[in-house]
Amino acid sequence: MGNRSSKKKSAPSTSRRRGGSPPPSTSHPENSQSTASAYLDNLDFSEITKKFECCVCRIIIFGEIVKCERGHNFCPSHSSLLANCPSCPVSQSMSDDLPPPSENLSSSKTSANSVPPNSSPANSGKSSTSTPDKSSENSSHNYSPANSATENSEDEEDMSSENTPPRSPTWSSTSEDEDVEMEEPTLCQYEGDGCPYRGRCQHITEQEHEPNCEYRQMLCCLKNTDICSNSKILFREYINHLRSTHHVKAVNECEHVLKYFVVPGRKFVPEGALSTFIMEAFDEEFIVRVEELGDEDKKVFIWVMFHGRWEDGYKFKAKIQLCNSDRATEDTDDEEEDDFSFVGKVRDTTSFSWERNESTSLVLELNTIRKNLTTEVKYGRSQVTYWSVKVTITRRDEDEESDTDRDRDNTDDSDMYEDIDDSDSDDLLDD
Repeated sequence: MGNRSSKKKSAPSTSRRRGGSPPPSTSHPENSQSTASAYLDNLDFSEITKKFECCVCRIIIFGEIVKCERGHNFCPSHSSLLANCPSCPVSQSMSDDLPPPSENLSSSKTSANSVPPNSSPANSGKSSTSTPDKSSENSSHNYSPANSATENSEDEEDMSSENTPPRSPTWSSTSEDEDVEMEEPTLCQYEGDGCPYRGRCQHITEQEHEPNCEYRQMLCCLKNTDICSNSKILFREYINHLRSTHHVKAVNECEHVLKYFVVPGRKFVPEGALSTFIMEAFDEEFIVRVEELGDEDKKVFIWVMFHGRWEDGYKFKAKIQLCNSDRATEDTDDEEEDDFSFVGKVRDTTSFSWERNESTSLVLELNTIRKNLTTEVKYGRSQVTYWSVKVTITRRDEDEESDTDRDRDNTDDSDMYEDIDDSDSDDLLDD
């Protein structure tokens, strides 16, 4: 009997050792450390980090945190969106009485997942079989980069689906106009020739820019000769084509006198390269053309073309003057026009063709040229007869440019210039 009573007295201590953890005691530091670790294991660290995340980019904010009226965090990069918080309802006035969503979320999930440090007596009586399950559950909440990334992504989906309303069009980071402005400009296919045009793709079409581009391929002005054979020349190669293929004379000066020798029974203006010369002035290139019309008109046209954009040609002024005339010997510096000279801005370019226009050319009657022929002895034995013209290129003043720019805006350039195709140019140059 004595042995039985001793066994019964010792039974409670044995069952307490087998059946679960003893009640917490503040006198033993090991017991307090195990309780704290169990509490930390049950905490969801993703909920803690979420309180410091930006509601736009979901990046943890370090330093000062800016919050909206509803308590959502904003990082410095997205603080400009504070007035239109993407996590708040569309109308904040309708939900002012509600607590901030971040507090609701943290309070609800903390109460569901957190475990108090002092467990209840009922929990102390659990069997030892529940201990492995609890340890495995705690191990799943251990903080690691892989687990935190998975939990963050799941929580972000919950936040976006539950608390984030549809974003209004006014909040969108890029509007349609901004997308158009950010569109990379399209270059003209003649950009390598110097065309500075930049525009949208739909503006560079067969109906708009490229057919009228001043840097497009052009027909040679001497295409009627047997050397050129009506070929089209690239803009950047045009001057070199005239000099190398047709041997057109080129001078590097602002003023030049060109003599045309007259052979009895022939035209006053020879055909081919002798009717053209190139002037290089002010780092630009000009082509002077002289052409004699048929027997019916009996006129000679002399004009200057600018090799480039016509708005750049407007910056220069050309003076064409018949030499050996009485008017020319009186005052060569006079800027007034008469029957023997032309003074005006350079309107014509090498990229366009036009009908012969007296407003841009010096027009001389054949009888006028005959009266101004000059005879001189050449090589000391033979006499030659010629007539000559003097061409001067000057840069226009700023006041003149502003005045003529206003005149140009009020003038329809289509009356002077017209786009040409191969058939039109053939008829024009065959005259």
